Amino acid sequence: MGKVKIIIVCTFIGAVTDLILNILLMPSYSYNAAAISYLGAEIATSLSMFLIAHKMIPVSYFNKDVLLYSVSAILMGIGLFLMTFIHMEDFIQLLSMFIVGLIIYIGMLMLKRDAFA
Repeated sequence: MGKVKIIIVCTFIGAVTDLILNILLMPSYSYNAAAISYLGAEIATSLSMFLIAHKMIPVSYFNKDVLLYSVSAILMGIGLFLMTFIHMEDFIQLLSMFIVGLIIYIGMLMLKRDAFA
C-alpha cells in the first residue's frame, strides 16, 4: 500500500516512549519499569497507528465480532484475576492460568460459533 513511512513513524513513537519511560521509571521501579515501559510503548504505538492510519484503513468497531472478542477477553481477564487469589507454586499458577485463559476465550468463541475458533 506504500505506507511504510507511517509504520516507521509509529514504531519510532513507541521506541521513544519506551526510552523515556525507562529513564523515568528505572530508578524507582527497577526491573518492573521495563514491563511498564513496554506496555506504555505498545499503547503509544497502537494509538499512533490508529490516529494516523484510521482514515486509510476503514475499520468498523461496532459490530458483532468486535463485541464477541471484547466480551471474551473481559471474561478471560476476570477469570485470570480470580485465579490470582489461589495460592500455588509460581510455575503451576502460570501454567494453570494459561490453560484456564485459553479455555475461557476459545470456549466463548466456540459457544458463539465464531469462524476464528
